[in-house]
Amino acid sequence: MSYLEGAIRSTGFYKQKARRLKDFTKYLKRDYNYNLGQLLAKSKLKLRQELLSLNGIGKETADSILLYAGGKSVFVIDAYTKRICFRLGITNISDYETLRSFFENELPNSPKIYNEFHALIVALAKNYCRVKPACGDCPLRRECRYMRGLRNRQNKTFQIKRVPAKKYGPKVKKRKK
Repeated sequence: MSYLEGAIRSTGFYKQKARRLKDFTKYLKRDYNYNLGQLLAKSKLKLRQELLSLNGIGKETADSILLYAGGKSVFVIDAYTKRICFRLGITNISDYETLRSFFENELPNSPKIYNEFHALIVALAKNYCRVKPACGDCPLRRECRYMRGLRNRQNKTFQIKRVPAKKYGPKVKKRKK
């Protein structure tokens, strides 16, 4: 287990993930004799239900397996996707299934397009739209609702800083000598 933990250490929660990967391989051995192709041959809905029934596999992980390993048309929703949608003003939907349906209805039904689109979201989020964003260099800054709000806040701050202190500041009595 320590080898596996070391291999995935940079992902965070590596001990928990190592246990879950080990559990998944036990399941794959027990039910499919390590035949991943047999597992992935199932219909998208049946495979998704089966994956979600396993301990440690949630919606994002199940959909990642479906899209990236299985080549199935499922759009993966993650924290990056939610953050970018909110900041760009695309939608304020945060519910996983609703947001997934939104993308699947708006994009052509193609695993290749879903894969590429999600990869672009991840790249944008890692390079620019981080938790502490780097808006100034972002290629989407002109379309970004968050950036417009940031500029408005900075402009208001700038205007406040230019107000003469004597006119609006606290009155100070001069001392008599």
